Amino acid sequence: MLSLVTLDLSENQLEGGIPKGFQNLCSLESLALRSNQLFENIQNFIKTLSCVENTLETLELNVNQFWGSLPNLKPFSKLRMLDLGWNQLNGSVPESAEQLSSLEGLYLSNNSLTSVITESHFLNLSRLKILILSSNRFSINLSSDWNPPFQLDWLDMFYC
Repeated sequence: MLSLVTLDLSENQLEGGIPKGFQNLCSLESLALRSNQLFENIQNFIKTLSCVENTLETLELNVNQFWGSLPNLKPFSKLRMLDLGWNQLNGSVPESAEQLSSLEGLYLSNNSLTSVITESHFLNLSRLKILILSSNRFSINLSSDWNPPFQLDWLDMFYC
């Protein structure tokens, strides 16, 4: 399985943490583990994926029980879609998220994130089309003359 490019184990009632064997899947471009019962610190999970930093384009971990604060995702430069919604994440959104210049979709809804979102979070996100931030504790601080580097197709910020 070392040459595996896509792995989708969604909706399989998987429980517990991520097997350490995932650290050997260095060719992955897409990993979907949504709608399971995975329980692990998100920072430890991201460390497990360190060998796919230069290949991973899609990461779907939504509707699980990942917890902890968001890690630095800057090394995942090819990431186009990141879905971490419906977990137990807390803390702030690191400004390093603005380094994900390939990002087209960012889903962080239904967590306990408490950031002040500023223009610097979006500085290099010119490809961003979908931004889902609902049901968190975000404060938005954007200047009235800010011209975003992207054009959204979908923005969801209810209950922020």
